[in-house]
Amino acid sequence: MLLSRLQEEDAILIKEMRNHCRYLTGSSIAVKREIHQNEEELSKNSSPPPNMSLQAYEGLKCLLLQKLQGLNKQIDEAFSTYRNVLTDPTARMGRFHCPLTRLTLTMLKKARISAGGD
Repeated sequence: MLLSRLQEEDAILIKEMRNHCRYLTGSSIAVKREIHQNEEELSKNSSPPPNMSLQAYEGLKCLLLQKLQGLNKQIDEAFSTYRNVLTDPTARMGRFHCPLTRLTLTMLKKARISAGGD
């Protein structure tokens, strides 16, 4: 009974880690897309949108790049932490080794690559 409860909790934790990584990756992709759209619009029209000065556009771009940098830092920290938890049995406070660990690590690696990580 206790072992099955621990297995259930591990499965929930792994699912939450995966969801968190997906959220961070999706947010990063959305910010990259917005930066790309703004740059494309500026190059296509040779000027910022009519309701925005060039200075305001540059400020927006700077803010988006800062947001992207913060997201990338969060992604790196989350992936590193989750990788350690999934691969180091002592980090899991003596819990059993979940059979989904290898699959989850593969999914985390793929998500990191799609987010522009190494």
